[in-house]
Amino acid sequence: MLTDLYFMFFKIGLFTIGGGYAMIPLIQDNLVGGGYMTSKEVVDMIAIAQMTPGPFSINASTFAGMKAASVLGAVISTLGMITPSLVITLIVAKYFFNMQETTLVKGTLYGIKPVVAALITSAAITLAMAAFFPSGYNISSIGAFFGSIDFLAILMAIISLVAIIKFKVSPIITIVCAAIVGVLVYS
Repeated sequence: MLTDLYFMFFKIGLFTIGGGYAMIPLIQDNLVGGGYMTSKEVVDMIAIAQMTPGPFSINASTFAGMKAASVLGAVISTLGMITPSLVITLIVAKYFFNMQETTLVKGTLYGIKPVVAALITSAAITLAMAAFFPSGYNISSIGAFFGSIDFLAILMAIISLVAIIKFKVSPIITIVCAAIVGVLVYS
């Protein structure tokens, strides 16, 4: 299991370009597909990893490894996640500044940007579906569909988005306020 965890997170770390949010679809596919977590546990892990200090990818891999195989699983998963980044960053640091103006590097970066945007969008949709339809969505009838929507979650998302974008409220304050509302309403 530890070897599987290492190589699973090595693969996620190796093929994730664009930061932590871009890796959410890969993390979800691997953890749920491998039987390490349920979809709900992955969404909870993403929320916890996002609100704890440090890089999202490290927090997520540590949390998932801990769930799957205790402390040693957390260490192995984290090592798997950071190994590709460490090696690639060392290589890029050595050669990038000499090659950044080449057609190959410019073309590669230009081609990767839309894929990163798609990965982040996919992660946002996955998180939104889990947040707005906590027990899954039911499309058997209009009433069942609307009954499966968590309207308070949608309202909180809209208020948070407006607060952050329009009024420049700190994301930390927004998270703390949302946590307080969550405790008051959902507990």
